[in-house]
Amino acid sequence: MKTKTILLSLLGLLILPVSAFAALATPIVTAVPATINANTYTLTIKVPIGSKVTVVGGPSDLAPVTDGAGKDKLDGVVKVMVGLAQEQKNVFSITAEKGGQFSSSVTVTINETSKTTTVKKGDVTPPAAPELDPIENPVSGTEYEITGSCEAEANIYADSSDGTRAGSSHANSNGIFSVSVKLEAGKTNRINVYAEDAAGNIGPSAQAVIQSDAPVQSQDNTVAEDSAKPTPFTDISGHWAEIYIDQIYEKGIANGKTENSFDPNANITRAELTKIALNASSQTVKT
Repeated sequence: MKTKTILLSLLGLLILPVSAFAALATPIVTAVPATINANTYTLTIKVPIGSKVTVVGGPSDLAPVTDGAGKDKLDGVVKVMVGLAQEQKNVFSITAEKGGQFSSSVTVTINETSKTTTVKKGDVTPPAAPELDPIENPVSGTEYEITGSCEAEANIYADSSDGTRAGSSHANSNGIFSVSVKLEAGKTNRINVYAEDAAGNIGPSAQAVIQSDAPVQSQDNTVAEDSAKPTPFTDISGHWAEIYIDQIYEKGIANGKTENSFDPNANITRAELTKIALNASSQTVKT
């Protein structure tokens, strides 16, 4: 009951009239095929330059992607790889945010039809999503062994949220596996783990959310000054909900408005609230 009260208090802090937001141009999504036979699909989304794009939906939780961040060019075009549940319609809600302004959401439906559009000989049934063992966050290093179970003798792949390969392994005859992945220090790492059977069928993914508390190293290999801070947010110090914001960020329940700002008193979109509620339903906030 106490945990539920804390969650409701935090959500109450964030819930303010959506109409209070200034309007940002609605994202434009490049048209997708009527049917797709694939485990994943990359959405191409046009937004105002520098916007942060949030995509909610599908079988896996997705981290926001900011135009111009990391290896992405600052050109108003963001690519987001989404996982697809097999043989069903996958519905995604997409919103953009920039400088405190939020767009209306746009909905994209991707119809995955692997069974009805593909004729194969032999085994055509994809393996189930791997069952991952619990992760006791945070972890202290920059490497982690994800363990779990899946279809016997399946190949195991672990991809980061941007689609790059983080690790691979092979399940034993009992379906038990262990795959080593590298983590970004001082960040919440989201790793999508999926299995491929002997016939080449690829199943849906399960997501591991791993918070690394390893010190962030500067270019001269010294520990960054803010490495001990549990979150990167500079605007929550002294706020009454600071400890709860730290916890939901570490658990991957919510992200900030920007990389360094949570903006605890800001309004929230329906898509953001839905994502927080869904993430929180499978987490326990410490008191």
